[in-house]
Amino acid sequence: MSSPPVPARSFRPLALARAIGAALLMLAVLPLHAAAPAQNWYSKTDSTATSSVVSSPAIGPDGVVYVGVKVTTTAGNGRVIAFNPDGTVKWTCEAPTDWVESTPAVAADGTVYVGSWDGNLYAINGETGAVKWQFATGAYIYSSPAIGPDGTVYVGSGDLTLHAVSPLGVERWQRPAGDWVDSSPAVGVDGSVYYGSWDNYIYGLNADGTEKWRLLTGAAVVSSPAIAPDGTVYCGSSDGSLYAIRPGGALKWSYPTGDAIESSPVLGADGTVYVGSNDGYFYALNPGGTLKWRTNIGRPVATTATVRADGSILFAADDNKLHALGADGTEQWSFAFGSTADSADCSPAVAPDGTIYAGSVDGFFYALRGGVAPLASYWPMFRHDARRTGLVAPLVITGQPQGHTLAAGATAVLAVSATGTGLTYQWNKDGVPVAGATSARLVLTGVQGTAGYTVTLGNQEGASVTSSVATLVALPATDPGHLINLSIRGTAGTGNKVLIMGFVTGGAGAAGSTPLLIRGVGPSIMGAPFNVTDALADPVIEIVPADSTASRTGNDDWGGTDVLKQAALTTGAFALASDTSKDAALLGDFPGGVYSVIVSGKNGTTGAVLAEIYDARPAGQPAATLPRLINISARGYVGASDTLIAGFVISGQTAKTVLIRAVGPDPAFAAAVANGNLSDPMLYIYQSVAGVSSVILTNDNWGGDPQLTAVGTAVGAAPLSVPASKDAVVLATLDPGVYTALAAGMNGAAGITLVEIYDVP
Repeated sequence: MSSPPVPARSFRPLALARAIGAALLMLAVLPLHAAAPAQNWYSKTDSTATSSVVSSPAIGPDGVVYVGVKVTTTAGNGRVIAFNPDGTVKWTCEAPTDWVESTPAVAADGTVYVGSWDGNLYAINGETGAVKWQFATGAYIYSSPAIGPDGTVYVGSGDLTLHAVSPLGVERWQRPAGDWVDSSPAVGVDGSVYYGSWDNYIYGLNADGTEKWRLLTGAAVVSSPAIAPDGTVYCGSSDGSLYAIRPGGALKWSYPTGDAIESSPVLGADGTVYVGSNDGYFYALNPGGTLKWRTNIGRPVATTATVRADGSILFAADDNKLHALGADGTEQWSFAFGSTADSADCSPAVAPDGTIYAGSVDGFFYALRGGVAPLASYWPMFRHDARRTGLVAPLVITGQPQGHTLAAGATAVLAVSATGTGLTYQWNKDGVPVAGATSARLVLTGVQGTAGYTVTLGNQEGASVTSSVATLVALPATDPGHLINLSIRGTAGTGNKVLIMGFVTGGAGAAGSTPLLIRGVGPSIMGAPFNVTDALADPVIEIVPADSTASRTGNDDWGGTDVLKQAALTTGAFALASDTSKDAALLGDFPGGVYSVIVSGKNGTTGAVLAEIYDARPAGQPAATLPRLINISARGYVGASDTLIAGFVISGQTAKTVLIRAVGPDPAFAAAVANGNLSDPMLYIYQSVAGVSSVILTNDNWGGDPQLTAVGTAVGAAPLSVPASKDAVVLATLDPGVYTALAAGMNGAAGITLVEIYDVP
């Protein structure tokens, strides 16, 4: 195949670069997690009668949240409410004539399935709230429906039966039990269905409804099963024990607690089994059935937990509080829904953006700013996933590797993401396996020519899937991709809390000096369109070369000079408010080397500031001829509600591979800031397209990844000495455009962090 031509013009996004300051300031107000989550919004589920929320919320792919409501009147009725992410009501379905304690399940086509105490299973149009059909069982429905891989809906009923209903509302089969079926079924990869009954049994059925096995416990089973990657079925019983059952039905182990287990188990990334008990404890069990830890909550825990990406665990208890435990079982925070005379029977849901949704017996439905996404493990929450399908999802690629056009000899990074745990990877080049390429990320150095790359993934169930083709094209380029701008939105404090930017200029074959525009903007972001009320009134910038023989330079007030105005036009920097504003700016020629930019307030003042570095070389001058920005960084303070935001621009004809780090816990950095470091940074990478920013990459803990270590060494980054540290690192190939790296503190952590962006040649 013929190679595409090299673009005639370099990508130099002046309009987007001009808007980057506004984008950074808007990102600064995004809701992020705190030590105790703040309410995003809450809503009363009935304004005229006593209502309660026992149903657990389900979250659709579009972020709409569905929840059932129990309305207490003399007649008794219920409803299903759909909330938009901003808390407005999308629709209310009042078709149920009795309580809705069942948790909705959202199908792939948007249909919402839910049961009611009126005995009906309802199929509701997720867009309009209109009932598509209803299927009548013989008694009340407390059980929550599950959705099989073929769309079959499974639900238990008080008529002592598990029902299998087609997506059109026609019963496919039914399986009788010896008593009520309040347990919510779980569906395995092979279509097997697992559930419990008040007849004391846990059942395993084939997809056609025939019985595979049953296991007798010592009391009623209202807990709902969870399924592990190896097929182990976990389920609690009112006899107080958690049962682990082999796929064939044999008991693997049981663990006794001090009272009934009505909570349903969930699984952590390492296979830890989490479950609450009515004895007032929340338990973490090792996969082998031994106690890892337990935490005394003091009140029964009948709800089911959600495990988040940082390992924290959320659940509600009979004290009407939402509790958050760390991975070691220590309580991180609790949120009181209302009077402790009420209880919380609703299992929380966590949206991809970290928002926590939960309801209470007080009748209110809450959205809290959690800031931490749910864990992408095998069964991390009630009903397996946020849609509450109760289905072990098949192996599905959720993020395909992306192709790029690169400068010949450059480094490229390909990555894939998929559902499931225990995944295997094999990368292929033009259909041929690449030796040793067996991780989710493929790093290629010295790329030449054109090639198509795929990756084949497998899971523990024997399933496999191959990605789409990502084509890499490496061509000679007169203006290869490079960094041209760093804009930092942070807080300029005093002492070691001043805002510090760093930059390194250089590059193979480069010589001479590069013109750079450097600014510290405070007064000009006070008014529209930025409206930053706490902006630094009088910023001062000082440029400190690492070469002690070189002279320092700096600026207090920019003075409105024509040279600086022209430099702003050339680089795409936004115009400062007036010639007499006390913003700081300078234009200078910088030879290859290492520099720091210290931004502080005159006379010890503090406030929010926008610190910027722009490559000010004339348009059309190839990047390779002069030293270019090969490393840009920012050091600043991150608080419970403050973030450090670094915007950067990639210009040129080709994509550029970058290493981005948020350093805090590393011992060397902690010592450098006198232990005032951020203990657990979270890194978010945004891309801005047509003025709209969206998250494209995230990382919490870098995990000692050897690929990241090797690349860090190659670009001269200070080593992260502790593999288990909670520093955050992202390695990616990015096309020319405008990007933002945002560092926040996990779980309300505060301290000084360093955000670094490295050019990977």
